[in-house]
Amino acid sequence: MWRIGRFVLCMVLIMSLVPSVGFAFSDQELANFLKTEKITEEQLNEHLLRFYESSVEELESIEEIEYMLGDKITSENLAELLNYYELDSEEDLVALLVESGEMQATDNIRDIFIYIDALDMTVDSNTGTLIAPENLQELLDENGLTIEDLKTIFTDNEDSIDNYKFIEDLEDMLYVYGRPLNDQTLQLLLSDYGLTLEQLNAILAENDDSLENYDSIDDLEYALLDYGTPITGSNLQELLETYELTREQLDQLLAQYDDAIENYETIDELYFNLIFYMILEEDSGELLNDLGIGLNKEELVNLVKHFLTIDFMDPNFMEQITEIEARLAAFGEFESANDLTPEQMTGMINLYHEMMNLFGFEAKYYLVKGDDKIALTEQEALTLENTNGYDLMIELYNLQGEFLADIILTADLFGSELIDKIGEKLDVVKTVPKEAAVSTEVVRTVNGGKLPNTAGNYVEGLLAGLALILIGGLLFRKRTVKQS
Repeated sequence: MWRIGRFVLCMVLIMSLVPSVGFAFSDQELANFLKTEKITEEQLNEHLLRFYESSVEELESIEEIEYMLGDKITSENLAELLNYYELDSEEDLVALLVESGEMQATDNIRDIFIYIDALDMTVDSNTGTLIAPENLQELLDENGLTIEDLKTIFTDNEDSIDNYKFIEDLEDMLYVYGRPLNDQTLQLLLSDYGLTLEQLNAILAENDDSLENYDSIDDLEYALLDYGTPITGSNLQELLETYELTREQLDQLLAQYDDAIENYETIDELYFNLIFYMILEEDSGELLNDLGIGLNKEELVNLVKHFLTIDFMDPNFMEQITEIEARLAAFGEFESANDLTPEQMTGMINLYHEMMNLFGFEAKYYLVKGDDKIALTEQEALTLENTNGYDLMIELYNLQGEFLADIILTADLFGSELIDKIGEKLDVVKTVPKEAAVSTEVVRTVNGGKLPNTAGNYVEGLLAGLALILIGGLLFRKRTVKQS
């Protein structure tokens, strides 16, 4: 599953780096929003700074502000919050927040936090199981540590266990800083993956690796995820429980797609393909609606089947993903495409082409509005600036020229909504550098028709849409795990 995460991350990174235009809001739009929310601009900025370390100037659209803030505090969602945190009354909540220094006893929760998400984050950071000798010792025993070992780990990271009030937070940071490889943590890993020590050593040996190369259990786990875990009775049973299947049902499902469990060497591969099969088997209407990019069930099936032709576990494939990741990282941090040279912009677009080819896609681009359908070259799609009411249709084909799907990307998907759907907060590139901009002369189609201006960030939606398809499957698995 880690490999899938790397693939999605790489797609999202490239999506975020393709030239794009932000949909900035006007002063009047902001004024209307503030009036509707019954807050001042000063209150909004104070709220954004306190809870999100952001400001109005850093956000691209009213929709992004709305998404970040969430719903205002109401009696209903406040009652849900009290129930979730097992607080008996609003007075108990106030007492908790006063004790933790988040507000004064004379303050009103609705005035201080305004929005339920901000209140939820604050309560979450101030609740948990207080560190006590018993649970601290349990944490030490589970990880084969002494209290001195634990203190050293935190000290080496310029931290101290005295900075933590709740055992959950202390445990989370221990995982961040890295747990040592010892008998206890090794046994936990073996149990989690359903492996024996002999099987683990065999996996490492097959990859010219050994336990002696590791001091951290977390580094060992990353390596194991990278190498792939062979199918065992234990992890196969976990998979069946995750998807609420019997072994017979699993065999029947695989057989529907001319597949069988004997075709898989690792549980990772089986999980991966099973995600796609489950997407096809489930009622995908909700997923398609959530994607909001104009896919129908037939097109979703086409895309899923296309993905199944790609060997995501092939080392050569992963090497290419790793190379693309490294080349992306070489660009460093930048605020907008104006920070990039024309050569760097060309490099970004080349990475986009390589990713499309790696996943076996070719694309055709059209501007559409009503019955109008105007063909675009890729260069035109990347460099035109305003929408003028047109949407972008992207027709996807495999490398043999067979039609797979068309995706409709509308202006209201851009700003933050589409990216928010994949759970990532990205600093989207806002403008094309002047040196790379196309001529201001009227652009005409191959048939001589005049092109309306359109947004250069439409193309990023292509990869966003593809990433969303996979993430829909990942979220399905996450949901079934949680339910089971």
